[in-house]
Amino acid sequence: MFDLFLSLAIGAFAGFVATILLDQKGRFGLLGNVLLGMAGGVIGSVLIGFLALAVDLSYTSFYGRFLTSVLGAVVLLWALNRWRKTS
Repeated sequence: MFDLFLSLAIGAFAGFVATILLDQKGRFGLLGNVLLGMAGGVIGSVLIGFLALAVDLSYTSFYGRFLTSVLGAVVLLWALNRWRKTS
């Protein structure tokens, strides 16, 4: 149960940091940041696996999970912004 709350907290903070990094402040709200960070965690894990990094950063520590989530959330926001500009 604690792991679920930790994942939600990491997701919320990672989504918030990603929106700050890409200058999207206040766009998604708390629930949007949580969902963005959680999706970012999945995308970040896939990207790290795709890059064949020897260390699995997504589950080794709090910081690894956080950085993985931020990386994935930034990539997701970048892709959404690119998609919006083309349509």
